[in-house]
Amino acid sequence: MIQYNIRTLGKNEWDFLELVACGLHMKPVSTERLHQMDLQAVWKWSKYHMLGALVYDAIEPALKVDQTFAAEYPQLLAAWREKRDKALRKNMLLDAARKQLFRYMEAEGIWYMPLKGSIIKDLYKTPGMREMSDNDILFDPVYSQKIRSYMEEHGYQTEAYGVGAHDTYLKEPVYNFEMHRVLFSEKPGAEWNQYYQDVKDRLIKDESNSFGYHFEENDLYIYVIAHAYKHHKGSGTGIRTLTDCYILNEAYVDHFDYEYIGQELAVFGAAEFEQTLRSLAHKIFASEDMGQKNRLTEQERELLAELMYSGTYGTVAGMVERALKELQADGDTITTGTKWRYMWRRLFPDMGFYKENVPMVYRHKILLPFYTVFRWVRGLIKNRKKITEEIKAIRKK
Repeated sequence: MIQYNIRTLGKNEWDFLELVACGLHMKPVSTERLHQMDLQAVWKWSKYHMLGALVYDAIEPALKVDQTFAAEYPQLLAAWREKRDKALRKNMLLDAARKQLFRYMEAEGIWYMPLKGSIIKDLYKTPGMREMSDNDILFDPVYSQKIRSYMEEHGYQTEAYGVGAHDTYLKEPVYNFEMHRVLFSEKPGAEWNQYYQDVKDRLIKDESNSFGYHFEENDLYIYVIAHAYKHHKGSGTGIRTLTDCYILNEAYVDHFDYEYIGQELAVFGAAEFEQTLRSLAHKIFASEDMGQKNRLTEQERELLAELMYSGTYGTVAGMVERALKELQADGDTITTGTKWRYMWRRLFPDMGFYKENVPMVYRHKILLPFYTVFRWVRGLIKNRKKITEEIKAIRKK
């Protein structure tokens, strides 16, 4: 498991986690307890982890009883309520668009399976509680061009096609589809890609349609953990991963075979991560008063710090830290030589990068010098802020 410097969570972080626990259990927080919290700080943490709707559900009853909150935080609470309402509306719109696409795929004989948030959100206690970013769908890659034509005919813009693990389609106001040709990309050392190479053999046919599939409960959980572990090893992952873990274990505790889950996750080194994540989720969320927070192990405290400070999609600093530690695995202070090796790899990635992201350059290597210059110029124009953050992170290590 990746090691991190333990950061002590402050009062605002623990208040936020307490409200998340209350939201998960649909237990309203008391007005007395809410007066002890900095709602502005809790709001920022809620947005950072895409848990604003869930937390607002926990505090709304207290807001209705005690009008002093509305007088003290009028703009904040209005924005928070709007965030909750928009989350519900977005989930409904994404559900409707997904069903429309599935009707087309049924008519065309294209097999498919919804993934991640579109499945997990229905396990939460109320609609909209689990905010969604996009519709992730695994489908028969033979029909990639047919799906692209359908999406563009229905007003979507093609954001990415034929590169990486999925094709991306966007449409205003909130529609975002990631159509997965495979579950994971083909990056070197990505054991989960090999594990899911023949993924359709692991799927179960839906009874309610002709071409839809789903994971058995254990395999669903393994995939969710594998996806979380990928982010954990990359730029990091956040508290929503912890709530998803808790919700899945609550929903399927009588169905999960933890011996099988551990054996399968061990294939790509995620067994220890899952055990720590599950134990942490139980200690933080199983009791709304968070009475077990002082019983966290050192590993659980490390993981909680990573989750808290990484946000929903991780950070550039986290990505740099993990990459540098992978290049210098001795655990000592990162050397200048390691930093230079990291920057060299970022400037001149190996051919695996081109195979996954720029297949034309991979096939026609004579284009490599021209694309390298184009990539640098484009990066300075479009990603200047991210590059600046990356350089700062390298210098700090």
